[in-house]
Amino acid sequence: MLLTTVLIPLFQIASLLYVLLPLRMSRPARGQNELFRALTRLRPWAMPEVFMLGALVALVKLAALAQVIPGIALFSYGALMLTLAGLTSITPTEQFWQWAEGRQT
Repeated sequence: MLLTTVLIPLFQIASLLYVLLPLRMSRPARGQNELFRALTRLRPWAMPEVFMLGALVALVKLAALAQVIPGIALFSYGALMLTLAGLTSITPTEQFWQWAEGRQT
């Protein structure tokens, strides 16, 4: 649970920052190709949307048995889910390889 809810999203954000910020300044980061390949292989395993859906279903089911108050963690994870979805949508794999080759489109 720790791996899929915390560590993989942390790795995704950190690796995208490590790879994309130097590309923005027109200088490649060391090991960017290998890191981006690992990131594209890891993306299917990082599914915060599925975890959030499961958490919401569990909250609804538990609400029948006890008083459930969603806290800051649920809203924070929702924000993380939206952030990762946004990062994934603005960094398509083909676009990265074009940037890495130096063809700015």
